[in-house]
Amino acid sequence: MISHNVDGVSHPTVNRRLPILDEHGLVEKTSEKRGYNRITERGRAYLPGDLDADDLEE
Repeated sequence: MISHNVDGVSHPTVNRRLPILDEHGLVEKTSEKRGYNRITERGRAYLPGDLDADDLEE
């Protein structure tokens, strides 16, 4: 779980933001039953700045 693996991020914060990250293609669901998500290639490109925030609108 993201909220357990990242210091300073609460479970409610993760729950609010995951749909937005999914909408922009930065994460994807891996299991509907368990609620697992993983970062996508697009998400990996965004983290170090290889993908501009303006590109997220597309």
